[in-house]
Amino acid sequence: MKKVAVAAVLCATLSSTAFALKLEGGLLYGLRTMSNATIKDPYGNGGIFYPYLALEIVKSVIIGVGYDIGYSRSANMGIFDERTTLKIEGYEAFLCLQPRFGSLEPRLKIGVANYSYKQTVDSRYLDNFKVEQTKTTFTVGAGLKIYVLKNFFLTGEVIYIPLKVKPIEDEVDLTGMRILGGLGFRL
Repeated sequence: MKKVAVAAVLCATLSSTAFALKLEGGLLYGLRTMSNATIKDPYGNGGIFYPYLALEIVKSVIIGVGYDIGYSRSANMGIFDERTTLKIEGYEAFLCLQPRFGSLEPRLKIGVANYSYKQTVDSRYLDNFKVEQTKTTFTVGAGLKIYVLKNFFLTGEVIYIPLKVKPIEDEVDLTGMRILGGLGFRL
């Protein structure tokens, strides 16, 4: 509750005429790819949702937060061909440079994300076997917004996410791309 109050006071202070902040939000949907064959072969790529909120702090520069949710894939693996599920989700704080040219707004995006990785194995031999870990990494990418109305836009982005976790003894490479499209608004 304190965080919400601090955020509200900060927004009210910064949205004075000296700063004139603009609020932006969007909902994107798309694909989370896996580049490592050890993960990609059994689980494959999967769909994700990415809602976000952002503030334009100065002309053409926004800061924001988003949540990468929805990647959950199942496969049969191991010598006993047991059912496993891999789930990846995470929060991201980002900075975008996005100059506007008429109805087009290309953007470059960098961020810091905290991802949670969870793998469960439905085994007859192990009771509730699961592996979990969280890891902080950076993100980098580019995108484009097309304003179809004054404050309403279509958007797409491609983001690179280098993510390696070490839940037990071996390192697991979850590096991949986030390829998304969606819609948003700006007030």
